[in-house]
Amino acid sequence: GERLDVPNSLLRSREGYREKEMNTWTTKHADKRFSIYIRQRDGKCRRCFRKDIPLDCSHYWRRGHSGTRYDPDNCVALCRNCHTAWEKQQNMDYKNFMLEWLGQERYDLVERRARTIKQRRDAVQECMMLLVNNGVANEGDVVY
Repeated sequence: GERLDVPNSLLRSREGYREKEMNTWTTKHADKRFSIYIRQRDGKCRRCFRKDIPLDCSHYWRRGHSGTRYDPDNCVALCRNCHTAWEKQQNMDYKNFMLEWLGQERYDLVERRARTIKQRRDAVQECMMLLVNNGVANEGDVVY
């Protein structure tokens, strides 16, 4: 994948960054920031529509697929019960939801990205840029 660099001048805090590469978040930090982004984007469980319970960031294509680990089209907010239900059932409900939400063309693009090999470091940098460009990175992480 194309490498996206975040200039050191944009960075303020050392927390959540790799020690040797101050312009790259750790995977753990990127996961946390991206999860918050998805849960705030959706604001409710996308399956049962409840707003009054904690939400998870559910990855349709599992997080091991670096090409879609930080892809907003691959992730939705689900409450723990719905998240567990869709993962345990392993049936067509989740796929049907994704097809209805994305449409066939976008779904196919997400599947292609999921099956594309991408270095985790590149995926983390793309996550950083996504959050910076959407104005949702913490002020402690990025200077706007």
